[in-house]
Amino acid sequence: MHRHSATASSTTLAGSSAVNSKLPAEPGPGQLTLIALKEGTTYGVTDYWIENSQLSYTFGNGAQGTFDFGDVDWWKTIQLNAERGTVITLRAHTR
Repeated sequence: MHRHSATASSTTLAGSSAVNSKLPAEPGPGQLTLIALKEGTTYGVTDYWIENSQLSYTFGNGAQGTFDFGDVDWWKTIQLNAERGTVITLRAHTR
């Protein structure tokens, strides 16, 4: 499913296990954010947003798709990204 990203509001998810002396940064252009699924697969995406109760994403090559929101392992996603100094910020899609 192909969708175009735009941002409106955002919510930052931070794991309590991520204790650093400085706050992790949001990913910059071209930097990957890791999304872990409950079934065990982890994907590196360059952009992601919430749309219609799904997590839409873009890969580095421009390909897009969606995950059911409930299929994402949020604790693992937060942990993996916190270890890399990246904050997960969920943004709503706007038209």
